[in-house]
Amino acid sequence: MTVAFADDLTLLATKIEDTVVWMARERWQAQHNNPAMGIGYAPDFYMVPDLVRKHFGIQDAFQPWSLLPDPAAFQPVTDSLSRAMGMLRVDAQFSNPVDPSDQFGLARQEFQALVNTDPINSWSGATADNFRTQFLDHFKANTENETVIIAVLKAAAEAQRAVWANARNDVTSIGQKTLAALHNGGCDQSAWVMAFSVLAGIASIAAVPLTGGASLGLALTVTAIGAVGSMATNAIPLASGNDSMSYKGSSMEGAIAAMKSAMAGLQQRVEAAQVAIELSLTGNLVFVESEMRSLFQMTKPTLGRDDPGFTPGR
Repeated sequence: MTVAFADDLTLLATKIEDTVVWMARERWQAQHNNPAMGIGYAPDFYMVPDLVRKHFGIQDAFQPWSLLPDPAAFQPVTDSLSRAMGMLRVDAQFSNPVDPSDQFGLARQEFQALVNTDPINSWSGATADNFRTQFLDHFKANTENETVIIAVLKAAAEAQRAVWANARNDVTSIGQKTLAALHNGGCDQSAWVMAFSVLAGIASIAAVPLTGGASLGLALTVTAIGAVGSMATNAIPLASGNDSMSYKGSSMEGAIAAMKSAMAGLQQRVEAAQVAIELSLTGNLVFVESEMRSLFQMTKPTLGRDDPGFTPGR
């Protein structure tokens, strides 16, 4: 939560609330002063501001949304994961497989020396051969596999950041459109369209399934996909396209009901996004644990001088 966002949202809720209090009083006065106009029923509590506020519960509707996590809080996490990828970078040509535009540092010189030269060219014998085949030949692929896993974690953190940033924007938009609908009550402009951005904002990064590749070379690959509806709830598919709903409140009561309906729709989408991110991470974990564990492990040969196969400098 950030104070500025919470304050802005509370101020927006207060504007809506004050408008409803004013409209309720106007409705009651019009009904009693000009009953022949057919203004519509207005209960007596419409003349009591505190009762109007309690009845419509506008502040209560906005209050949970004011507690949304601060998207900026995810920046240190993504920065740390970028540094970790840089520390494991073997090849200068290797980029973040989820986001190729991501620059995460130069290749480590000592790692490049291991894979681009023959660091044991003065060694011979069975132990030297085992060290080469069991460790050096696998070093590049296995280290890059670890980088792939970190890239997946970073994508998940970025997806979380997108969820909360877009949820903040969406709930603010709901409040602004509600306020406009109240001022335009009784005309066509009281109808409004809410273009939800929570799901579309993570469609390309929330699900990055791992797939197996060659035994040497890059053994794990990721495919960022544009629609991951199969990973979310059936009711709210994740899609990179338009995710809009129409709402209409031709009366004061209808406008507030539409606002709460839009908030419920936003909550569904936030929950669906969380499910998609969780399933993506869980699915990748199961895949690595069950099928690809060997691609992260290298056998460490015995290098003791008492090993008859170890013959340095021959």
